[in-house]
Amino acid sequence: LKNIGEVLCARKSLLTGIMSGAGIGFVRGWSTSSNWAIGTFTIVSLGVWQVCQASVSRERETVKTAIEHMAQRRFMKQEGGGPADAGGTQPSGDAKV
Repeated sequence: LKNIGEVLCARKSLLTGIMSGAGIGFVRGWSTSSNWAIGTFTIVSLGVWQVCQASVSRERETVKTAIEHMAQRRFMKQEGGGPADAGGTQPSGDAKV
């Protein structure tokens, strides 16, 4: 638990869950507030964790793709293809961006 702040997405998800649980506990009143607060904390923390992990995964995939494209462009330049063959042309209208 000493390094919980270094775990990817843990800080954001825990802080969001704590604040949501405290807010719902305050709004619901004293009778059933602890049940609602714990439930809200759990659901919100897990939701934020999943969204954050998906975002990190997409970002890693984007970086991986960019690195692969840079390596391909470097290889094409070494082959002597020139700037036009190394990705210097404009993409066609039907290409995905």
